[in-house]
Amino acid sequence: MRPLVFEELMLYIDSPKKLAAQLHLIDDQSEADKELKSAVIKEFVPEINHFEKEFLFYTIWLIIRKLDSVVLGSLCFHGEPMDGKVEIGYGLNDQFKGFGYMTEAVHQIIEWTKKRTDIQSIIAETEKLNLQSQNVLLRNDFKELTRDEESIFWELGVK
Repeated sequence: MRPLVFEELMLYIDSPKKLAAQLHLIDDQSEADKELKSAVIKEFVPEINHFEKEFLFYTIWLIIRKLDSVVLGSLCFHGEPMDGKVEIGYGLNDQFKGFGYMTEAVHQIIEWTKKRTDIQSIIAETEKLNLQSQNVLLRNDFKELTRDEESIFWELGVK
């Protein structure tokens, strides 16, 4: 995984393919996912002052296959830890689903959070019908906290 610095993040939401070329990676996506682009503009860009001190919580982490430098998807935090909790979100390009890539990426981010003193747990939200995403969390030992009509909320203690 590779976190994007601010300039790379802006290029990514404009054109993932251009960023991939600049970083000598392979990404077939010509444009960023609309939801992701909207979230970056609404949530990350206004936090530019935080970006410099704790940018890892205000950027996208590309998931890159080492074998051939292909961008498989991305993972991000939903801001800095609050009360010891940090929320993650993630997505995988459709052609790479079902191979365990996201399970491994979430595992790596769990290991990274274990090294921080300000994070005691990770939370995540999945849609009720998104069984693949739920399985990623279950394989990483997340426990269901609660659910509503559309979503399931999960948590994993890391301390």
